[in-house]
Amino acid sequence: MTDAPVRTVSTPRARIVARGLAVVAALVVLALLLQPWWLAPMIGHWLSASAKREVHFDSMWVTLTASLQPVVHFRGVRIENAPWADPHRPFAALGAATAVFSWLSLREHRPIIALLILRDGEVDMERRSDGLRNWRLSRPDDRGPGRVKALSIRSENATVRFLHEGLELDFEAKASANRDDDASAAGSEPMPTRLAVRGSWRSVAFVIDAATSEVLTFAETGRMFRTRGQATSGGARLDFDGRLGDLVLDPIVDARVALAAPSLAPFAAVLGPRHPEAKAIAVAGELKGEPGRYALSIAKGRLGATDVAGELSWTRGEERDLVRAKLTSESASLADLRSLAGRRPAKAVERVAAATSAPAAAAASASAPARARPVDTELSFAARRLHGEGMPWLQGARVDAALADGRLTVSHFDVGIGQGRAVGKATVDTASKPPRGDAEVDVSAIRIESFLPPNAAKSLLSGTLNGRAVLKANGDSAEALLANASGTVSAFVSAGTISSLLDAKMGLQGGRVVRGMLAGAEPMAVRCAAAVLELERGTAKIRTLVVDTERTRTSGSGAIDLAKETVDVVLTPEAKQPGLFILDRSIHLHGPLRELRHELVPRVATASAPARACRAERP
Repeated sequence: MTDAPVRTVSTPRARIVARGLAVVAALVVLALLLQPWWLAPMIGHWLSASAKREVHFDSMWVTLTASLQPVVHFRGVRIENAPWADPHRPFAALGAATAVFSWLSLREHRPIIALLILRDGEVDMERRSDGLRNWRLSRPDDRGPGRVKALSIRSENATVRFLHEGLELDFEAKASANRDDDASAAGSEPMPTRLAVRGSWRSVAFVIDAATSEVLTFAETGRMFRTRGQATSGGARLDFDGRLGDLVLDPIVDARVALAAPSLAPFAAVLGPRHPEAKAIAVAGELKGEPGRYALSIAKGRLGATDVAGELSWTRGEERDLVRAKLTSESASLADLRSLAGRRPAKAVERVAAATSAPAAAAASASAPARARPVDTELSFAARRLHGEGMPWLQGARVDAALADGRLTVSHFDVGIGQGRAVGKATVDTASKPPRGDAEVDVSAIRIESFLPPNAAKSLLSGTLNGRAVLKANGDSAEALLANASGTVSAFVSAGTISSLLDAKMGLQGGRVVRGMLAGAEPMAVRCAAAVLELERGTAKIRTLVVDTERTRTSGSGAIDLAKETVDVVLTPEAKQPGLFILDRSIHLHGPLRELRHELVPRVATASAPARACRAERP
């Protein structure tokens, strides 16, 4: 008889019990390791040695949320500021702080704080233009990309100061309990926090006072918080009411906004230094956006005497961003539009693009100075009525333009002048040195009477002006552009009339002048009035100039200096019928355009056949 072998069997129950005991033992060990009475001194001593400044926590411990996210709690936080930072402020002096960490930290290989809670105290965050930050404690001299990311924050009676030298941004935000919160009574989302912000951006002071939800989201949460309040700066005020989210880099926004300012001066940080113009601005509408696209729908807007409505939008592309404006106006003033665009509209657009993209670029790139992304611009503007000082003949206008890679292209413009129109297209290459441009303009059915005083419109001239201009120029100022202009300009008048007295004076026909003065002038038909000018380096040479009536044919020659605004033109009249006291002379027009002088000179023979020119210039 032999003994049977003894076999030890490990049952499933035994394995479960063993694993449970191991987990309990690990939790006990972890709880002992993370006890506040010795963890806080250990971490404080380590950070003090690393940061080379005093770091103190009264207590520190670790827990887990219901979703098993690690939570680090601090009590009695006292951290000295960096030696180069504001000596009158500690980096942190808080009654308590809590950091809830996301498990995404494991995937991104860096700490990600899903929620940071600050209570009863202050924090001073400073960043120099070279990337040095006072909040880096483990490696204080590191100027590289950020290592810790905070996604949202809740502040309870705490103040946060933020200074960024590169952005020229310095502000202090204080959060306190909102004693005026009536959102709960109204049945909407509560706003228990009052946020008061004071600071400056590019030397322009601003103040923000807002009621908000309990938690503000900064990045990558996809969550929005309720807010209502106003921001003021230099007399400008922005009221907002809606929802915001992920404020840094790619904000989410859905809010009603209303902006009012006494002039454009408060916007110098965006538009750049300029002479302040006393033109009040007001805009009301809805601002909506998410990462990659933002749009402001303007229900009602006004700049000075100009009303405006439409949409402004910004869209991020793969390599270039796009700013698009589609605006309409019932009544627009040229002076208002010039004050908005400035003397160099392309530069104004570049300043706006740089100002709006620099904060995001700086936040995204911590190791290098912020650089604005290339921005293309598209503009569509239509005004039913257009007004200009000394230009009562202006009617409505429309322009479609685009600025891309330093090239401004006006694909179409249409300006109402009297009962006629001037339409065309133009391009300006602002990237070239100096800038250069070209334009094509066609005018049609423009009544000459529109440009004359009311008491002279019917007694001097009438008719319909038509013409075409093809021009090129280069220069970095209006004067330089005129001095370098070249091209051709042609014009003719159809269905025209001229006063018989004016026709007699142009023809140097003394007898007719006397008769007209005694018997009164009457309109005469203009058979042909045409002009062709050739421009070269700012000088317009007259190739053809002829005015042909029933009794007189007048031709001209000479030149007009556009840059100097001077005229040197000779008109030679020819009477078609014999008469008394006809002078065999030519008329010399010369001098500045504003102080034009004339005198009689020996007759100058015409260089072209006027009759043939008239036939050639008719439509």
